Amino acid sequence: MAKEDPDSYQLMLELNKTALKKRLIIQKVIRVAAPASGTTVLSRRIDHFFNVVLNALGLAVGAQANVIYTTTKLFLLEVIKQKANPEAMPGLCSM
Repeated sequence: MAKEDPDSYQLMLELNKTALKKRLIIQKVIRVAAPASGTTVLSRRIDHFFNVVLNALGLAVGAQANVIYTTTKLFLLEVIKQKANPEAMPGLCSM
């Protein structure tokens, strides 16, 4: 984690030092709505998922000449390009 997100890593180290200094004891950890293993649709196959969505939309609305298709295609290509950027898509990056 230190290589991937050094700022968060430093914050976690500071939090650990503070917890040790105050002698906090964690008795129970509850995880709520956490995609610990990612989601089945958007995990590592987001490119394939968006390709299927784009092809289905192209068949439904008439592909190349349609403004909806062109706009959606540009949007999905940008999402795919930014999927590994935690500042642009923190939720997707965490999965």
